[in-house]
Amino acid sequence: MENQQQQGNVVINGPREELEAITNQASFSPAFIKKKLILWTIRTALTVWLYFSFWQIGWVKWTLFLTVPLNIFSLLAIVARIYLLRKKIEILKKKLDVADHAIQQKGV
Repeated sequence: MENQQQQGNVVINGPREELEAITNQASFSPAFIKKKLILWTIRTALTVWLYFSFWQIGWVKWTLFLTVPLNIFSLLAIVARIYLLRKKIEILKKKLDVADHAIQQKGV
């Protein structure tokens, strides 16, 4: 009980359990990613439709220099987020293993 912490309604026993709790969150589920990609597709289709509708207005063409990079960044953020978070969690788990091993060798 010495390592337990109370966070909301969840009791977390330590850093490893906290990492597992984060990994099991809904934001890592395929359904969540699919939902985000569907919303991105709808947003992009709406943007394309608006560009075709208002293309005759001169300044609309110039907004493409901002819209296209932001749209690509948004897609990359959706796709890369899960990969980067999982990779970071694995690195943290390895660091915890190394720290545990060092503590056990020192006999603390």
